[in-house]
Amino acid sequence: MKVRRRLSLLILCITSMTILISSIHNSSGNVVPSATEQIIVSTNGKFFAQGDMIELKLSVINTTGQVLTINTFKKEYASIVSPCGIGYFDFAFLRGSYPNIATYEDLLSLKDKLINVRWPNPYTSTCMFGYVEGIAYVEIPPNGPDARITYIDRNGETFTRSRHLTDEFRINKYYDQFDTREEISPDEVRVYRASHLLEPGEYTIVGFTLAGTVSKPVVITVGTSTTSLSVLDIYTIPIISILITGIGIPLYMIKRGGRLH
Repeated sequence: MKVRRRLSLLILCITSMTILISSIHNSSGNVVPSATEQIIVSTNGKFFAQGDMIELKLSVINTTGQVLTINTFKKEYASIVSPCGIGYFDFAFLRGSYPNIATYEDLLSLKDKLINVRWPNPYTSTCMFGYVEGIAYVEIPPNGPDARITYIDRNGETFTRSRHLTDEFRINKYYDQFDTREEISPDEVRVYRASHLLEPGEYTIVGFTLAGTVSKPVVITVGTSTTSLSVLDIYTIPIISILITGIGIPLYMIKRGGRLH
C-alpha cells in the first residue's frame, strides 16, 4: 500500500514538472519571456485627409511592479537613427499595412518599408550630450514616468540621464533619404532634406524599445482629399441662414475646412 502511494506521488510530481516546463515554452520550443515592459502607441484617428496632422503618442510602462533593470539590448536599430544617435525607445513609420507585426525581428524584416517622418536635417556632430552610439543600462521605476538611462558616446564613454518615458509627435509629411545641398552664397551652403506630404495609402506605426519590446501595430489610412468636414465642425463654424421666400426652408452656407478623424 505504501509503495503504491509513493509511486502515485512520484507520478504526480513528474506530471506537475512537465506541465510547468510546457507552460514556459511556446509551440516552437523557445522560452517565452515574462512580461517586463509595455510600449503603447496611440493616434488621434485612423483615417486622415492628405495634409491632416497625425498626432502620435508613445508611452513605455513598467509592468513588473518593481524596479526594472535592463542591460541587454538589440544590436540593430529598428527605425531611422536620429542626427544625434539612437534612443532607448522610438517608433517605426512604415509604408503599407502590417497589422501582424509581433516581434522585434518582424519589425527589422520590414526596414526597407521605413520612411523618415521626423528628421528634416542631415546628420550633425553637434548634439546636446554628444552622439549616442549605444545604451549600456536602463532602470525603470514601477510607478514613475522617468527612467535612468546610461548612454554610450562615440568615444566609448558613458553618461547617465533621466528620460521621460513618453513622447509626442505631429506628423503630416515625410523627408527624402538623401541630403539636398543649396549654395546660398560662395561662402555658405545650406544642407537639408526636402519634405513631401504623406501620399495617399495605408501606413503602419509600431513603437519599440531597444530591449526588444514592440507595441501593437497601428494602421492608418491617408486619403486623397486635402480638406474634409466633420460633424463637430458643423456646430462650431459660422453658419449663415437664408430663408427662401414663400417656401420657409433655411439654406446653410457652411465654410468647409474641417478635418475628418
